[in-house]
Amino acid sequence: ASIGAALSPSLFWLLFFRAIQGMSAGAGLIVGRALIRDCLEGEQAQRLMAQAAMIFSIAPALAPIVGGWILGWSDWPAIFWLMALFAFLVLLSCFIWLPETHPPQARMALRLDRLTRSSVSVLRNRRFLMLSMAASFNFGALFLYILSAPIVVLEFLHLNQQQFGWLFVPIVSGLMLGSFLSSRMAGKVSEAATARLGFALSAFAVVVNLAYNLAVDEVHLPWAVLPMSLIACSVGLILPLLTIAMLDMYPRRRGTAASMQALTGLSFNAFLAGIVAPLLAQHRIGLAIAAFAACAVAIVLWWRYRAGMRRDPLRQRKPQPLDDAQRL
Repeated sequence: ASIGAALSPSLFWLLFFRAIQGMSAGAGLIVGRALIRDCLEGEQAQRLMAQAAMIFSIAPALAPIVGGWILGWSDWPAIFWLMALFAFLVLLSCFIWLPETHPPQARMALRLDRLTRSSVSVLRNRRFLMLSMAASFNFGALFLYILSAPIVVLEFLHLNQQQFGWLFVPIVSGLMLGSFLSSRMAGKVSEAATARLGFALSAFAVVVNLAYNLAVDEVHLPWAVLPMSLIACSVGLILPLLTIAMLDMYPRRRGTAASMQALTGLSFNAFLAGIVAPLLAQHRIGLAIAAFAACAVAIVLWWRYRAGMRRDPLRQRKPQPLDDAQRL
């Protein structure tokens, strides 16, 4: 797909191969999370999930920086040639070092009707959806600024194309710090306390960001990007915990659970990219309000999930069993 995009003779073929890229990219996101939970449990799973979440979250923030560097010395097809080389190296690494982790006794034959019923049953689980959307909305507060990076960097901050790092380096640093803290806190601080810390940090960041944008006529470094770093840190803290909680709801269908988590998250990101960001990108106060609203929704969803757990304490540590219909 990357080679096809690099050689595309028209916009139609470029979009066609980009769509194939998107379809294939979902595999790593889904399988990676399921692999971790297949192999590890407890605090070890949280530590490795935090590292994986850091990589997954850093990618959309790091990509514009790398793309800007490439465009500084070559044309746009060079970006896709680099992606093709990277994909080949990942494929080779999988063949050499990646074993099968799903035990034979837990495997099921691939049937479309069974796969469809399994996916629908996961999406009908309100607890799963609350966690998935809480993670999506919290990341959405940050993703809005990633999507609006050209406007933020070039127009709001009056920088040039080679200076996108002023926005993305603080974001990447925040993600790395949050993931590091999540891995170090595993086994020492409860999951609920870590999540509360993450959501509190996110709430503080969006409030400061909104207040700053309302108070000034023109934003400046570093104050314009520091809230983004704090939101990114909260994402690094929260995402590993919520991911493990969602996968533990379906211990024998972790691949399906990871797929549905990715589906809800990427669908929400697509909504932000296709509708919200184009409407608000030119309005920095509108962006700040949208980030505030996204964080508020995430906190409400998390609070409702925890309230349900307190009403049914047996669910707090025990993975959700499969009934006969779900086993089919």
